Amino acid sequence: MHVYWPNHATQDGLRIGEEDNMRVNPPHQTETLLIDWRTVGPFMTNSFLVMCQKTKEAVIVDSSAEGEVLQQMIKAHGADVRYLLQTHAHLDHVGALGFLKDLTGAPILIHEAEMPLYESVPMQCQLFGLPPMDVPPAPDKMIAEGDRITFGELEAVVIETPGHTPGGISFLLDGFLFGGDTLFAGSIGRTDLPGGDHAVLMHSLQTLTELPEETLVFSGHGPVTSIGREKQYNPFL
Repeated sequence: MHVYWPNHATQDGLRIGEEDNMRVNPPHQTETLLIDWRTVGPFMTNSFLVMCQKTKEAVIVDSSAEGEVLQQMIKAHGADVRYLLQTHAHLDHVGALGFLKDLTGAPILIHEAEMPLYESVPMQCQLFGLPPMDVPPAPDKMIAEGDRITFGELEAVVIETPGHTPGGISFLLDGFLFGGDTLFAGSIGRTDLPGGDHAVLMHSLQTLTELPEETLVFSGHGPVTSIGREKQYNPFL
């Protein structure tokens, strides 16, 4: 099946050529929150900072890679990172977890069904022919459907969206969805890796398409989109 999986030539986590500036993305701001993100690592994975404008308390969604780059983003906003949230445990989404855990002391939150993948990060590296990585630090808390994560005056709600991986989850807050590798602009998550299940993924996508059409989707790879746009134009829904 078709999936969004970046195939651009890369060097030190950057796209080579005219798209080198894609590493830094323009922040999205409202009166209550700020969303900033960096596109990092050899798989061009998005790592998100979501911050309460009033209190500066924040979360990181997917500590993907290049911890120093993410550190600079955190510092630029004076953010007080309270949680490290994981949509899933593929190697391209957990590469900077140890660095950010040491930097912030924030607890790592993930779904329990992701633990086999989480603990197999070194084997995932072998699968893709990449240098070995250590297993990330032990998670501090398991989260599941309906759990609420409060930071500052913001609250993120957990939506279980398995299929790409067994314990994939998304985070919804204030009309913004952080969906990991479930739904992309014009595509959907791959299911040909260990733990993937196409039928389960399609059920998760059905759940997401029931969200309001104006919901903005911040995916694990690629640009921002919306539920309405994907319902209208995504050929895989």
